[in-house]
Amino acid sequence: MDTSQDAKDAWLEVSMQVLAEATDVRIRNRVLNTLPTSPEAYPPGFEAGG
Repeated sequence: MDTSQDAKDAWLEVSMQVLAEATDVRIRNRVLNTLPTSPEAYPPGFEAGG
């Protein structure tokens, strides 16, 4: 894995953590708008809402 992929993976992990913990609807919407829409962008075994 290269540095670029490491950064993308870290960004996705932090974004998902913020989404899970955010109570402000505006923050949740901002995070949702930046997440990738393609299922291939997520790790194997990842389930939405799980």
